Amino acid sequence: MRNLWVALLALVFLPAVSAAGGSGGAPPLPGPAGAGSEETAWNFKLKGLAGFSPASYNRVDGLLAGWGFDLSAGRTFTYPGSGTRQTVPDRRYPELSFELLVPSARSSLGGRLGITRRLRGKNNWDLGLELGAGGSSSDYWRASEPGAGISFLFLGKDRRYYYDRRGGELYAEGELGGGLRLRLAFYHERVRSLEATNVWTMFSSGLLRENPSVIHGTDRGIRLNLGLDRLLRGIAFPEGWECSLGLESSGALGGDFAYRLFELSAGFYRKLGELNYFSAGLKAATSDRTLPPHKLYSLGDLLRGIDTFEPDFDLFDRRGDRLWYICLGFHRLITPPDLFFNRLAYNWSLDLYFTSGTTFHSPRRNDPLTLFSRGLERLESGVGAGVSFTASRTRVSLCLEKSLDRQYRGPVFSVRLGLCP
Repeated sequence: MRNLWVALLALVFLPAVSAAGGSGGAPPLPGPAGAGSEETAWNFKLKGLAGFSPASYNRVDGLLAGWGFDLSAGRTFTYPGSGTRQTVPDRRYPELSFELLVPSARSSLGGRLGITRRLRGKNNWDLGLELGAGGSSSDYWRASEPGAGISFLFLGKDRRYYYDRRGGELYAEGELGGGLRLRLAFYHERVRSLEATNVWTMFSSGLLRENPSVIHGTDRGIRLNLGLDRLLRGIAFPEGWECSLGLESSGALGGDFAYRLFELSAGFYRKLGELNYFSAGLKAATSDRTLPPHKLYSLGDLLRGIDTFEPDFDLFDRRGDRLWYICLGFHRLITPPDLFFNRLAYNWSLDLYFTSGTTFHSPRRNDPLTLFSRGLERLESGVGAGVSFTASRTRVSLCLEKSLDRQYRGPVFSVRLGLCP
């Protein structure tokens, strides 16, 4: 941890580094055309309402309240004649973000601190440091905020396993051109088990609430992510495609764990005519050996008609270090007949879904390619049909779902937030 703090001080106080690799004071950046005088000042901005904002709501922390601020430099230009003033970010200086996190259900303060510095150059490369302390989960990829917190508060369903994580990462991130982005990070984290607490919700669903134990220790290594984004964000659904490849190597820099983790994510969205859309999502992951408990994958309720967090399932047997998941969707935009609904929500659509996936364990030090030789034999599938709409910039889906595997009951009704992963 001491090395991370040294890196933080270096990012704050050392001069900006030019794209050519030189050091020293950064040359002045060109201002807008026609601008006259220029002033540089630090901007202090509180997050949320007077710095306060709800960060999440879950079965470990309860209401996780945050107070924080952002600090960045800005350049203010004054145009001669009109006296108009324009302020733009000044990326010659680092940007800082801080948030103190206070859980209502347990006596353990947490927080987040991030600092980013832009390297001068056409590809917009950033150097950054992120430090954090508090609850974490390996299930954020399929159940993120604010959807997961809203679902837990109103439906009593929190489909994530939690553990305590304290540490941070030092990273470099930038564009390689053509929508291709690269992120390289060196991370150092201390992990330990985290007990669930008795948190109030509007409806109790009877979901099993304990968290599986994790191995206490230091997880230290390297993360590499290469992503390509060719999406055009539309009002209702995006168009285009995106994909990312991820590699995580633990133990490369010491620590108590040793594993290599490989991930592939992809999304495809296509408009069919004036009102119809097709969507497809893929997530696959494998490793070179059995993963430690805090890194295992679970599907939760991603498979339509199947919820591995229900009491009917042995939760701890429904996780693994191999993962397959695919989601196909067909969407048709509609206009609800009652105008009252149009004031509360917009972009209504009728939806059909097909999902298939699995998680499983592989023997110790097994070949990562067993994902293909064994994983495809274990796939479970489900279908769903329903209606969805956008409210407060969040996609809400009301679905009737049925598993295609006979051993599961169904059909079931579900409320989901967000697009199909």
